[in-house]
Amino acid sequence: DKYSAYAGVLGKIGAHNLQANIRYDHVDDSGADTTGYLGYGYDLTSQWKLLASVSTSFLAPTLYQQYAPYYGNKSLKSERSTNYEAGIQYAQGKDLVRLTAFEWHTRDLIGSDSNYMYINTGRAKNTGAELTAQTEIFGVDISSNLTWQNPNDVQLGRRAKFFGSLNISKTIGQWYFGGDVQYTGHRPDGSYEGAHNLGSYTLVNLNARYNINKNISLYARIENLFDKEYETVYGYNQPDRGAYVGVNVKM
Repeated sequence: DKYSAYAGVLGKIGAHNLQANIRYDHVDDSGADTTGYLGYGYDLTSQWKLLASVSTSFLAPTLYQQYAPYYGNKSLKSERSTNYEAGIQYAQGKDLVRLTAFEWHTRDLIGSDSNYMYINTGRAKNTGAELTAQTEIFGVDISSNLTWQNPNDVQLGRRAKFFGSLNISKTIGQWYFGGDVQYTGHRPDGSYEGAHNLGSYTLVNLNARYNINKNISLYARIENLFDKEYETVYGYNQPDRGAYVGVNVKM
């Protein structure tokens, strides 16, 4: 059983933008915690803005992590993290560029040992930067996201130091066409010494939709267009190229 309660407030006073949230979570057999978020933005001009925030988080272990045969650990503690962010943003019309630097600290991070049993791995620290951009060129919507991060001491399991995506889409009358490219860098399968290394990979996906009317549309998509072989967990191959067609009906 899990019980949660949360509240938030946001407002603007002149050039100052404020947001504050608070949340309480109680999870049976995993403890309880009160977390929060405090964000601030300052409008330099109508297009440029400075951003800063600090937040805390609480993540209880899943039932699988606690009770799975061979791998479960009933003694797992909940993760507790603190995150700091600061950045600058430019926004005008459909143009948006945001550069953010971040640092987070976690205690009782849930990971796995060399036997793949779930354990708490003590404290972890991660710093990095994220660049987000979106625009429209000749009626084509373009958005991208790049993240670079540098976990201290040991690279956290299944977390790449560099990853990003590029999305392109266009609407022509009742037609919608889109595609995306996703890149994930190499990363270890676990945070323990000698963990298997998962190779980097790039995925390309395509999709299209035709709106017959406001309630019915036809769609088609191709996932993993170039049939890339990759793993997100050691020993578990991900799906090959897949093609899908279907009908969406909204009542």
